[in-house]
Amino acid sequence: KASVPLPAPGSSALFDRAEAVYGAKEALRIILANALRDYEAALLAGDVFGLMAEPARRSEVIQVGRAMDAAAWARARELLDPLGILQEGRLGRMILSQALAWQFREEE
Repeated sequence: KASVPLPAPGSSALFDRAEAVYGAKEALRIILANALRDYEAALLAGDVFGLMAEPARRSEVIQVGRAMDAAAWARARELLDPLGILQEGRLGRMILSQALAWQFREEE
């Protein structure tokens, strides 16, 4: 379980459209489900090599609980926490933020 900040308006056309239809919090939950699935697959395929720039964010957050493949979690930990010292919640938040960045990268 982790807290994830809402993307700032204008940081993603996809999020902006989804927010207009579903509201900000539900839009983020929907997008995160797809983003985490795709990011997890990319981690397992060896397509992720480091930190991506995260989208601009609002101060408001949502709580998200998602399961992740153990091998993908381990790979994400190698990339995001090479010293292995982050708390699980902090690492989870970083993974979710990176998953969003992975999802939004196609908009650039």
